[in-house]
Amino acid sequence: EDALADAEDLKIQVVELKSQIEVYKSEAAMEKPRSEKTEAEIVAMNAKISLLESTLEEKRKEGDAFTAQLHKLELTIKDTEADKAAAEKEARDRLLELDGLQDRIAEVKSLDDKIHSLGKELKVTKEEIIILEQQKQGFEKATHLMENERDEALEQRDLSDERTKRYIQVLGMENSTKVLLLIDEVGSISFKELGKTLGVPAGQATRWARDLEKVGVLKIKGDNVSSTLKETKVKESSEMS
Repeated sequence: EDALADAEDLKIQVVELKSQIEVYKSEAAMEKPRSEKTEAEIVAMNAKISLLESTLEEKRKEGDAFTAQLHKLELTIKDTEADKAAAEKEARDRLLELDGLQDRIAEVKSLDDKIHSLGKELKVTKEEIIILEQQKQGFEKATHLMENERDEALEQRDLSDERTKRYIQVLGMENSTKVLLLIDEVGSISFKELGKTLGVPAGQATRWARDLEKVGVLKIKGDNVSSTLKETKVKESSEMS
């Protein structure tokens, strides 16, 4: 009964974790900037992951204990069946001996009852092992998703820090922030399209871009200019449906 209660409690924890995961997904769908995640949230996610991994390890150990118990029960049943067979043979051999015959019959019946009881215990143990395996899989999925959330938050934080350093680096340069913001957003653009977007001649846009190239925040190749800002690699879990 204690094991079943524990299993129900763990199921509730898994449901709560899934609900939390849906909240994160909802935030992403509303296009809430990941760079707003604080260091405290990242630390909290790491703590949750550590707790999940610790609980998962405990469940693995419990599974191993149940497996060992199952093996022991199977051996006990085999030994008991062998004892029963020996007792039955002895009873047949001594069928003509009236003295003690009833005791031997009672022994055989007792062994039958023990086998029946052990069979029930074996069935319960197998069912508990199945439940533990399902719980382990749930914790593994939740841990994997939390790790992805943590890694994405760290990457968004690093990207935000890099953007800030870049904009501080070009402060004071003519139209630098406007040009850098545009190219960081699109990744790469031609001088002609850059001038059109900014509403200035392509030559003027080219000069601004070359000034930014000198400080290392843009890269020019041919008639195209591209950002040197690293792309964010967002990890997504394909295991949760």
